[in-house]
Amino acid sequence: MISLKIKKLFGIAAICLCVTVMFSSCDPGKTELSPEETHKLCEQYLDDTAWLTFPYNGMNYRSLEDIVGYFQKNDTLLLCSYEITKAEGEPSVFENDDRTFINMTLTIKDVYIGDSSVKGKEIYFKANQESKEVSHLVGKKYVGFIDGVKQENLIFYTPWMFLITDDDTLVSPFGCPVENEEEVAKGNLSVDSRSYTGQKLDYFIAKVKEAGE
Repeated sequence: MISLKIKKLFGIAAICLCVTVMFSSCDPGKTELSPEETHKLCEQYLDDTAWLTFPYNGMNYRSLEDIVGYFQKNDTLLLCSYEITKAEGEPSVFENDDRTFINMTLTIKDVYIGDSSVKGKEIYFKANQESKEVSHLVGKKYVGFIDGVKQENLIFYTPWMFLITDDDTLVSPFGCPVENEEEVAKGNLSVDSRSYTGQKLDYFIAKVKEAGE
């Protein structure tokens, strides 16, 4: 009788252990990359992320906690993935400006945090890049915050926007040195988003949720 009870206890313990391992394995972990690996990944996808360096309304480069707190305070926290469904380039109208302006249509694919009713909504966005080629952007997917939820026009918060590769790896253009790298070294410019280059999508979503707790 005792031996039967012990066997049952061991059986229950084994089941609990399996369940624990199963759930813990689902917990997204951080991918450890060297600076060289991060830079290589950034360079590999530079053509698909160059337009993300487009300046954003004086709110550039906030830390993750700051930007999540800002959106929460205004009740506009919205984290989504989106796909570029249309991209058309046009030359700059400014003299001695070689940039190509891109008129893009992006469709919201998934809503991870915030108002799910925006799923499927199209957003029209204009950015610029040095390259004249823009057709390769069609079909590319990205993840990041959307601002202006309470306004008629939604806009992307590009400093915390990432390309999603085929294996759900995130790539930010700030994984590479930025133009004013000296200001970064002095602590005058935050590019915290660069540390998420090479991380998986699930890990980023988990960190955003953690920042909002």
